[in-house]
Amino acid sequence: MTTLAQTLDNPLRRGLTVVRRRRWALIACAALGMIVAIAVAARVPTTYTAEAVVVVPPVGPGEAPPGSPDAANKLASSYAGLIPLDDAVVAAAAGLAEMDPDDLRDGLTADNQNGTGLITLQVTAEDPATAVKGATAFANVLTSVDPPGQIARNSLTLVSLPNGAD
Repeated sequence: MTTLAQTLDNPLRRGLTVVRRRRWALIACAALGMIVAIAVAARVPTTYTAEAVVVVPPVGPGEAPPGSPDAANKLASSYAGLIPLDDAVVAAAAGLAEMDPDDLRDGLTADNQNGTGLITLQVTAEDPATAVKGATAFANVLTSVDPPGQIARNSLTLVSLPNGAD
């Protein structure tokens, strides 16, 4: 009659024996790995992002620019690239949000959804209220009757503000 130990393959039995003998070293390595992972995760700062959406509306021929849906889409793409670089727009938004212009610019992402006149404005900050104030300020500055900088007069319309915006 053969025992269970005899039926196990020799390499498998030897491996189990090594694991049994070294179990405290294996437990210590796993615990150390968890402690390092927790320490790294605790050092990563928490950030919040607020999003506002504006649109370049197409208008009929002979009216104010851009004039056609295709022109509106192209203008939206241009504006998305221009907004973070336009010092006058950033300064005006920073004034409304009561933030440092450089911090606000660093947290801003302006993106055009291909084939649309939509521009998504995202502001990332270390607390949610600051992110909301920044995104709201950019949307309000850009959709004002006569925005500062390179943005054409009456060329953007507000679509949405972040949750919690006044």
